[in-house]
Amino acid sequence: MYVNCPSGSKDKPDLLATVDVDPESPSYGKVIHCLNMTHSGDELHQSGWNSCSSCYQKPSETRSRLILPCFNSDRIYVIDTLTDEKAPRIFKVIEPEEVHTKGGVTMPHTSHCIATGDVMISTLGNKDGNPQGSFLLLDTKEWKLKDNWEKDGKPAPMGYDFWCQPRHNVMISTEFGAPWAMMTGFKQEHVDQGHYGQHLNVWNWTTHELTQRIDLGSDGLIPLQIRFLHNPDEAQGFVGCGLGSSIFRFFNR
Repeated sequence: MYVNCPSGSKDKPDLLATVDVDPESPSYGKVIHCLNMTHSGDELHQSGWNSCSSCYQKPSETRSRLILPCFNSDRIYVIDTLTDEKAPRIFKVIEPEEVHTKGGVTMPHTSHCIATGDVMISTLGNKDGNPQGSFLLLDTKEWKLKDNWEKDGKPAPMGYDFWCQPRHNVMISTEFGAPWAMMTGFKQEHVDQGHYGQHLNVWNWTTHELTQRIDLGSDGLIPLQIRFLHNPDEAQGFVGCGLGSSIFRFFNR
């Protein structure tokens, strides 16, 4: 099992820990390898694979690369887990300058592979630090950033997590808040001033267009992780909210 471990220090890099989860192993439950990132202050936040359920029944695809976006530095690490799964190594580093120049975005967050073979990465802000819900596309053949996924450069007002359901031609993304507000520390007045999100953003998966925004109200402030059910024919999903007491269940009609 691979675990992101932010250092919490400006002087020490974050690391990726490998934990032995084989109950029959003598090192069961122990950290057996640590991979340091190349820079300090990255803040590894969430990870994703180059190949997942979107590549189901494609025998040529393997989970060989782990994608590690960095919340603070805007750097994206691509980790080789195929050569030695117990001791992964850095395969490619996409520097912040490329993220800012190619995508015009900051704060990369969620990574999901999609059926085209690309990896799509949600982002939270533009390069000026203002909120913007865009989606980077990462080519998994040459490992270079492509154009953003959203049509005609029309992102959502805010961003965070996302999940797609191609069989129903829908993707839904969530909202955290304005990057400048988060980076200065949480303040209730920023919530009251509307600098944190409370909407689900509904996208047309085929045209890449934002078609609807669902206001969750005061019980749905800061909708974060979102998931559809595992059955790909189901049109149901769940989202948990950072402020407010609700876990919302929604339907796609």
